[in-house]
Amino acid sequence: NGADPATTLDLSANGTPKIATACYWYVLDAISIDQIRVLATCDSSENLNFHVFSYDLDTSTNHGDLSGGTLLAHIGSSMSTTATTLKTDTLTIDSATVAANKILVAFVENEDGTGDITCQLNIKYHLTG
Repeated sequence: NGADPATTLDLSANGTPKIATACYWYVLDAISIDQIRVLATCDSSENLNFHVFSYDLDTSTNHGDLSGGTLLAHIGSSMSTTATTLKTDTLTIDSATVAANKILVAFVENEDGTGDITCQLNIKYHLTG
């Protein structure tokens, strides 16, 4: 509900594990992000924002909750989309280093309305540890 994604998620209050499982990317080894590219369209004319965050995953008490969110990348300026175009852009890297055992989540924000978004993020990275 804001310009940037939250840095925590209480899974029991804000969602279900079924949804989280489809959205979480569990990073097994330490990586360094080289580039993130997005492809996007929308069924109406909308401005879209993209963010990628890393999080700590609670595996001991509140299983599945996220904390310690860190902004890894964002789009420099909103992407203007329409139903007749497929746009692409490169995200700005804010923090390239991701420790092992982190969760990565990509977010897309529709600034203007409720049009249905179709998008894909491709993350180029290399192992660091």
